[in-house]
Amino acid sequence: MLIIPYLLFLVHLSGFFCILRVTADGFVTLCLRSFVCYTYAMDEMFQRTVSLIGEEALDRLRSSRVCIIGLGGVGSFAAEACVRSGVGSLLLIDHDTVSASNLNRQLCALRSTVDLKKTAVLRERYLDISPECRTDALDTFITSDNVGTLGLEGCDYVIDAIDNITAKVAVASFLDETGVPHISVMGTGNKLRPERLRVSDIYSTNICPMARAVRKLCREKGIVSLRTVWSDETPVVRPGTPASMTFVPASAGLLAAREAVLCLTGMQIG
Repeated sequence: MLIIPYLLFLVHLSGFFCILRVTADGFVTLCLRSFVCYTYAMDEMFQRTVSLIGEEALDRLRSSRVCIIGLGGVGSFAAEACVRSGVGSLLLIDHDTVSASNLNRQLCALRSTVDLKKTAVLRERYLDISPECRTDALDTFITSDNVGTLGLEGCDYVIDAIDNITAKVAVASFLDETGVPHISVMGTGNKLRPERLRVSDIYSTNICPMARAVRKLCREKGIVSLRTVWSDETPVVRPGTPASMTFVPASAGLLAAREAVLCLTGMQIG
């Protein structure tokens, strides 16, 4: 497991501030910007958010820490929605690098980011979106053996966006034991209809092949409840790696982020 180090220094001098960023490979970025402009931009960023959910809810989000496990077509959209909603601290977990095949559906995927670590790419992206959001990154593959060593218990909410069934259930079991609220996203491959996505308990799911497998393993592990994002669309049957486009994975990630925001703020919607 590699914990990606990241240092951020903020120096205020004569109405300007200097951001000095030092990454794992020793690369240094220096930015000089007006402190007044920075403060105004951060306040303006959340004006419409406050108009919708109120100052108190935004303050709760700013004091919350959310973990997103898996930064692909689902997780990258879930993580970005959390940043843009005002979540104050993120823990990103993924072991993978950006590939050209990710360009059709993942927010971390650009021509310029192919072969780079997804965690590093998104951490830099989120700093540019919301510098006040602390973003930590773990470059690791989550398993039943290491799930208890990653700091999930220190989070206020966890979004599971991985596609390994054993790991999904291991995460759910650990979070149940520690009492951390969480949601697990089921399969989005071979599907084209985002309007068929649902949010419910795992034992209320049907049709989705991944949900069926997760449901079976949850029963075996004694997990009595697991909140999930899933689709009742019958997937297109095709051999090999599941096919995918932006629509369904992105929508599933946004739904998962919405569940996190509702939980953290205590908001209820009809």
